[in-house]
Amino acid sequence: ELYGLRKTMLIEAHESTLRALTLTANGSLLATASRKGTVIRVWDVATSQNVYEFRRGVERAQITCLAFSWDDQWLSCASDKGTTHIFYCDKESKNGNNPHHHNNNNNINNNKSTASSFFTSAAGSFFSSSSKKPQPKSVCQIRGVPHPLSCAFIGDAPNLIAVAGWDADGNGVLLVSEFAAHQEARRVAYHVLVKNALRAEETEEERRRRRA
Repeated sequence: ELYGLRKTMLIEAHESTLRALTLTANGSLLATASRKGTVIRVWDVATSQNVYEFRRGVERAQITCLAFSWDDQWLSCASDKGTTHIFYCDKESKNGNNPHHHNNNNNINNNKSTASSFFTSAAGSFFSSSSKKPQPKSVCQIRGVPHPLSCAFIGDAPNLIAVAGWDADGNGVLLVSEFAAHQEARRVAYHVLVKNALRAEETEEERRRRRA
């Protein structure tokens, strides 16, 4: 949509270098993560406003994948910590989580001075993209793939997510889980897609010794 309008938006997403980003299916929202990997931010592409800010954790992590669900209700985040987090994008919170922006509009309407209105608008834009908004944590965590590389919601099935990566033995695996907010995820399917040839002949006893 912005490309058709020949419009460019500049978003100062994080203080450090970007590590991962993803768009919703309709391109209206953009999720970003930095190399620090502790905070995930979601932006309104048309206005460059920060509409959500999620807390992945307090320790640094290497984000390997970000993905939105088809209805934009969920956002998943996989990292080298071995956990895929699922965040809930509350539509009501999105519409009302920016008090600075609302104050800015009121000030502009009540202030007859053009210079003062401009200053208020600039200040509102600055504060709206700051980190002062709440940082809710994930509502569900997917475990079972020690080294997740990619995650995606399954479009034709509600509340299903697929996570692909490497297991502890170096095999390429795919995990499909059913999730719900504030509940333990349920494993639906698990597939070994690629076997590690170097450990194919390894016995169970050797495997136990290596993992000990």
